[in-house]
Amino acid sequence: MPAAFEPLALFGYRELDARTGLAYNVTALATARGVDLKKTMFLSIAHKARVAGHDRLFVVTPDRTLRGTFGSFGMVFPTELQLEGYLVGWFELVGQIAQAA
Repeated sequence: MPAAFEPLALFGYRELDARTGLAYNVTALATARGVDLKKTMFLSIAHKARVAGHDRLFVVTPDRTLRGTFGSFGMVFPTELQLEGYLVGWFELVGQIAQAA
């Protein structure tokens, strides 16, 4: 019998406009921490944005530990967007894809 599925992380995703998506409440369970998980979370969110046809992505999360990992992919966290208790960042998918080419 296969093992039961146990979620490690979660996020919600919605469209802000035709070109922009928002990932919110991005978090990992306390028992499932680590850089590899954080990288997988970022890539999963970016993939969701690309499948939806979005060029820009905003992330709102109470998990401030994601700043370093998400920042290593090019996400920026402008001071003027920060909220009390939440980390807010944005990512331009088109620009990053062009740089990678």
